[in-house]
Amino acid sequence: MTDNKALELLALMSGLDESYINEAQSCDRIKLTRRVRKFPVMLSAVISVVVLSTVTAAAWIQGFISHKKNVEHNYQFVEDSTFVSELEKRQGQPIVAQNTHLRLTVDSVISDKICIECHATLEGLDEQGRLYISKYLSLTQSDFERSKEKNHSFVPFMKAQGADGKDKYFNQTADNQYGRKGDYAEGSFIFSARKEAFGNAEKITVVCYDWESVDRQQNKGLDDLNQGIFDGLSFELSLKPNYDTLILKAGEEKSAQYFYISDVRMYNEKGGWSTSDEIVINYKDGSSEKIDPEKMTDIRRFDIENIKSVKYQGAEYLPERIEQAATEQ
Repeated sequence: MTDNKALELLALMSGLDESYINEAQSCDRIKLTRRVRKFPVMLSAVISVVVLSTVTAAAWIQGFISHKKNVEHNYQFVEDSTFVSELEKRQGQPIVAQNTHLRLTVDSVISDKICIECHATLEGLDEQGRLYISKYLSLTQSDFERSKEKNHSFVPFMKAQGADGKDKYFNQTADNQYGRKGDYAEGSFIFSARKEAFGNAEKITVVCYDWESVDRQQNKGLDDLNQGIFDGLSFELSLKPNYDTLILKAGEEKSAQYFYISDVRMYNEKGGWSTSDEIVINYKDGSSEKIDPEKMTDIRRFDIENIKSVKYQGAEYLPERIEQAATEQ
């Protein structure tokens, strides 16, 4: 892209033509009814798209509007309004990877000592890419349920090499009825992993594979997994935390058990939760909070500086130290 063209597009930030905005917002959007989350996407995400590819002004604005809506959708359950504004400040530049058919943009990253969770947008760049995404966005509810049974998804199957040299897979979720179809075909999804799988690595290379390449009829598992339409799609992902984590300990050193509460989420050593688990957080001001079992995995804001102790499965966990977030991403 020429410098003049880039400047012309960036100039739109201070004076958007209403006709462009109307065109961008008029695209057909399919959504599954869910709770409302709020999250404004960083303006730097838009700048990255402008610099990386030659696009029309209407398509550029469309990308800004749709990415914002996609991330808002993925953060529907966050009730603390300060969380979304703080997350925007803590993030680095969006990660963009693409081939001739598809573009994948990592729009947001939530990273603490234990886990990393990313929210991404997948866009179709040509007819093949748009059709690939749109056929899933066009599903009826019954078709959607059947497709899940067959483990089909337009979401790429993502993996990276672990500390032991073996492939480690990301947990992924997608709302196959949420996104845009047609000329601006796109959908949003979430992928996450526990950091222990990658040892002390500060960065990993994530490679995207095509769910449709798996032969489920022959029960081959992932043996025949290949990149398919995602051929060439890979990107580097930083594992540096952008949120602090409070480490709590129960018992003596040799038999100590640990519990973790970051600014945004809590964890136990088992790596999972049971609905029978009981957790009570005691604060320094004398107040306490019992955690709803159904919300143990939710992202929310924790005031870790003011936590006095945590009672979990009959044991009392006391603060040991706070592991700080990285100052640079």
